[in-house]
Amino acid sequence: MSRSRPTALVYALVALLVAFTGCAGEVAPAPRASESAPRDDARVPEAPQAPTVPEPIRGPHGLSIEPAAPEVLAVLAVRGIPYTGLADEIARLRLLLERQGIASDAPARAIYTEDPSIVDGAEYRYRLAVPVAADAYPRPPLLRVRREARIYARVAHRGDFDVDYQVRAFETVPRAIIAMGFAIVGPVEEVYRFEAGSDPSTWETVVRYPVAPPAKSKPEPEAKPKKR
Repeated sequence: MSRSRPTALVYALVALLVAFTGCAGEVAPAPRASESAPRDDARVPEAPQAPTVPEPIRGPHGLSIEPAAPEVLAVLAVRGIPYTGLADEIARLRLLLERQGIASDAPARAIYTEDPSIVDGAEYRYRLAVPVAADAYPRPPLLRVRREARIYARVAHRGDFDVDYQVRAFETVPRAIIAMGFAIVGPVEEVYRFEAGSDPSTWETVVRYPVAPPAKSKPEPEAKPKKR
């Protein structure tokens, strides 16, 4: 998969949000060999999740804000490998799952927390993930991440990762999310609904931003009648 560099706008915003919301504290360790089953407390507690939305909300530019069910992810942390090497790393992730006897044919995704245009290539980090069964416990080098229900602002794209895609996904859509009153509360994700080596014109990608809904304003208290 080849692509131009995403702009720094959304990554700078996401980096600040992640620093304040602690979105990285979701990783659960695999159970030790001496444990017959994982304990309920064998994971790091997650940050509180925003309330859900009752039904999808449509926005401009093909944007849709909708709830996502809880899920468990097998995650491969990547460092020092440019995002142009995503296909090889996704293949590695799936091979590790196969060797560990964990089945998953769900689309892979990339979770970006840094902007490759401003981070040195040797230090650039992102995560690749695949949803797995709730009772699956991947072993190192894979991580197990449990996510509670949350809200995503998502937009679908068909075709190559050209400049139009970059501008729409990483500039136009974040601005539209904020204009709708929602807050971006975590790293941007790309979900890849295509096979490596396929015709780029047929690629289907979903870009997702975890968001929190607008805060409800409290009604003004009624004025007490003046005493006569």
